[in-house]
Amino acid sequence: MLLVSAVFLFGVSVSPVAAQTSKGVIKVEQKTYALEVDSVYVNMDIFYDQAILKSKTSVLLIPELKSDNRTMELPIVIVCGNNAYKSYKRMSSFGYTPYGADIVLNASGKTSGIYSYKAAVKYEPWMDNAEFTLREEQCECNGESVPFAFDILAKNMENRNHKNVPALYEPRLAYNYIIPEVEEIKRRSENVTAYLNFYSGRWDIAPNYKENSRELVKIYKLIESLENYPDATVTGIIIEGYASPEGTAVSNQRLSENRAEAVKNHLKSYYRFNDSFITSRGLGEDWITLDSLVSNSTIAQKSELLSIIRSSEPFDTRDKQLLSLSGGAPYRQMLSDIYPLLRRVECKVNYTVLPFSVEEGKKIIGTRPSSLSLNEMFLISQTYVAGSKEFNELFETAAKVFPNSDVANLNAAVNAFTRNDAQAASEYMSRITNQTAVYYNNMGVLSYLKGNFAESADYFAKAKAAGSSEAIGNSTEMEKVISNRQAIYDTDKYNEAMKARLNR
Repeated sequence: MLLVSAVFLFGVSVSPVAAQTSKGVIKVEQKTYALEVDSVYVNMDIFYDQAILKSKTSVLLIPELKSDNRTMELPIVIVCGNNAYKSYKRMSSFGYTPYGADIVLNASGKTSGIYSYKAAVKYEPWMDNAEFTLREEQCECNGESVPFAFDILAKNMENRNHKNVPALYEPRLAYNYIIPEVEEIKRRSENVTAYLNFYSGRWDIAPNYKENSRELVKIYKLIESLENYPDATVTGIIIEGYASPEGTAVSNQRLSENRAEAVKNHLKSYYRFNDSFITSRGLGEDWITLDSLVSNSTIAQKSELLSIIRSSEPFDTRDKQLLSLSGGAPYRQMLSDIYPLLRRVECKVNYTVLPFSVEEGKKIIGTRPSSLSLNEMFLISQTYVAGSKEFNELFETAAKVFPNSDVANLNAAVNAFTRNDAQAASEYMSRITNQTAVYYNNMGVLSYLKGNFAESADYFAKAKAAGSSEAIGNSTEMEKVISNRQAIYDTDKYNEAMKARLNR
């Protein structure tokens, strides 16, 4: 309940009349200004026992509800000296109420000096923004009056029809980073794609033929960058050849093998590699990459082409169907724009990397992050303040370098939780393949961040069943959240119903 008291000292008023006519203090204490059901109730105490007025003096107290464009007067109080009080009573007995006053108080000092003022008016919507004020006018027997403005008693009306909405409960959910296992031997590989051209009827590499020089340099740079990397040891090279689908599958298989073998022989001669150090294999027609290239293209009749490409028919049958579609127009466009990208070799260089200390790892993380293990990245992260830019970037880098690692993605998701980044956490969690207790607990946290409380509780239950100790407390927290949100919902529904009732 809002309590505001206003003390008015007539002796210090700027009104000379007020200064002459008052000898004491009138104190007004507002007690109630509230909406209940469909009425506005006002209650205030008027203390006038110290305001002993001159016998013929009267003071009007005019309570008002006042908004920007509406004013409503409540029953008026008149505080009188002794003769003025007798005169007022005499006139009211004849049905005349001077100054429109409804309540008369004798401030001669002969009666009790406390009056409990109560009034009620029917609620109207404009009153929502109305203030409860008190206006005062002083009058002497010669009729002269001097207006005097009282302070606002209350600006905000208390709405007792509404329940107080419970405070929003924010749970304390537990989730932990996983310490990655030590990688005893750090095995790595890097790839490069080369699009090489061959003379008709020949399979040996012609370095100066068409764009071959540029394509071979890509392979050279990869091999030499790793051979010159002091912390790495190249352990082998694998060459894989691919072909586009035109022609028969058998001939294209042989074609892909010949392309891979040609690159192998060229590298053996160029670098003097042992025969066992470099291997080659042909993988034939690459329908998987063809699907991807067509899907991402603007080629005409894309849906019909993809339907053929994704069918279970033999490769040669599919090729003929592609050729016959719409007189071969889409096929000719693929021959020109897409098939050249299928005729390629992939060079994979395998190598191992030495282990790094934390300080060494900090120097390498920005240039060769793939040389670090997950465990090394985690140890580096522990040297930074949790939540700092460096700390966050390490977990994001780990998930980028090891996109198929459940541990990397679980840790990156936890890091996203600390930033309330549900979108990033969702992306990391979507990559998880092994649904462990940690996975279920993380999914419970993610569901909470997304506002899916029932789903969150279900995941925590699964995590508990799978042995997660964190999920035990999380389940209890989610019970509190669900109960709290239901209480808020119930309160809101009650308040809406009350509002509708009052607006009828």
